[in-house]
Formats: sequence, structure tokens, C-alpha cells
Amino acid sequence: MPTFSRLLLFLCVAAAVSGFCFERHGAWTSPTYPLHQAASSNAEKVAEEDILLRMNFSINAGADPDSALDAVRKYVRSFPFAAVLPVQPLTYLPSEDAKGVKVTFLRKKTKEKGSEDGGIDFSIGFTAKDDIDTDSLAGTRISLLATRNSEGQTVNKMFSEKLIVVAFVKGIAGEDLARANEQLSTMVSVESIFHRWLE
Repeated sequence: MPTFSRLLLFLCVAAAVSGFCFERHGAWTSPTYPLHQAASSNAEKVAEEDILLRMNFSINAGADPDSALDAVRKYVRSFPFAAVLPVQPLTYLPSEDAKGVKVTFLRKKTKEKGSEDGGIDFSIGFTAKDDIDTDSLAGTRISLLATRNSEGQTVNKMFSEKLIVVAFVKGIAGEDLARANEQLSTMVSVESIFHRWLE
């Protein structure tokens, strides 16, 4: 086989293994490229490969923005993550900055491995529309970002991540009536949803 053909074959295989994908807007992307959007203006940049879910909510007319933000955070804190994964031991606690929830997968502790096996971090905050009027709450929306926490993880948890993200989206968007929140739906409306398992 000519050298050029071998090189081309190698590049194709490498691209498939590394996870390059063709998005709807027509640009080739790699999950290792940095993402310049975050759940709030104060959030740190996160590698694109670690973003599992991104949602934006508009605040309904007449709703107090602070109350709406608190309602979204309360929904996330009360979501039954353990019921989605009854076989996978896990804990979920408010994050240290009180802006979201930290879901931690657990395993039996050994001498070689700790008890934590990665997880998902949910962060919720205000984000200004088109970066206008950032000094007030006027024209803002609420953004939710769920990112992978790989700390202590030795085996990929993509299947567990998918189950949690899909169930969470159906619940907060009102598609799963058993996990929907009527009070939340009167305060905010889902503006956009992105996650890697969109059908």
C-alpha cells in the first residue's frame, strides 16, 4: 500500500477513535476543544468532552428572577437521581458554592481504589441575553450546565450519565409527568436543550 494511503487510513482511524463528530452547523469538532460558554458568567471554562447537558430557561412574565432561579435549583436538588440508577450506588448533595448539585458515583473501596467513581456536577445561574444589561437582572435567563466529574473514575460511566441526563431533561421539561414540577413551569420555560444523546 502506498505511503500516502497508509497515512490517510491511519488518520481516519485516529479520528474515529478520538471522537471527532460532524455537528448540525457543519463544522468538524473534537470533544477536547475548549468550550467558551458556561452556566453563568462566573463559571470556569470546561472541556467540551466533559459537558453532558446544557439548558437555558427564560423567566416567565411576572415571575421574580431570584425566585425562578431558586426554583430551578430546588428542582435539581430534589430530583431522584438514585431512582434513575437503582443498581448504581451514588450520593447527591448541594455543591460547595450552593449553586447546584454534585452527584457522585460510588463503588466498594479497596486498597487500590477509593470509594468515589466519578459523577456529574450540575451548576445553575443567571446569564445575560446577548451580554446586554449584565449589571441587572433585566433581560436575563437561567442557564443549567451538567458536567462530567472524572475524579476517581477508572471505568467510563457514559451509560449511567446518559440515563441520568435523559431522565432529568424529561422531568424538568415536563415530559415525564411523574417528575414534572407544576410550580416551576409557571416561573420558567425551557428555551434550549443540548446534550449528546439528543435524538
